[in-house]
Amino acid sequence: MENRAEAIKWLTEHGYFAFARDWAVGESIGIAKRKRSLDDRSGLEVLEPTLVYIFPDLDGGWLLQPPLVPSKAIPFKTLDDAVARAVEIVDGWKFANSFGPGDWGPLLKLCGVPFKAPTPNPDGRPESS
Repeated sequence: MENRAEAIKWLTEHGYFAFARDWAVGESIGIAKRKRSLDDRSGLEVLEPTLVYIFPDLDGGWLLQPPLVPSKAIPFKTLDDAVARAVEIVDGWKFANSFGPGDWGPLLKLCGVPFKAPTPNPDGRPESS
């Protein structure tokens, strides 16, 4: 992929909801699962909480902003690499939603976050350490 338009086209063709967003971080790409749900209170369609952004890095690369840790941007040299990781994260979100926060290790690793599995208490319940 050479540019944002090509990335959005590829993502859309492969079943993702992708869109251009121009804002403070630059000409970015928003990526989420295509599936939407209806907000019963407002009647609006909303995206599931899988949204990640890819935006240009000042050094000529790309940064990915993951959903679990929005303050941590993951650097990539190419747009292809950033899109591939975004797809892994968005696809991995369904897996993460089937477990409690203490079981999110695989998804946190995809987001580039160090993760230590919870250790059990003497009574057998998990405890974060």
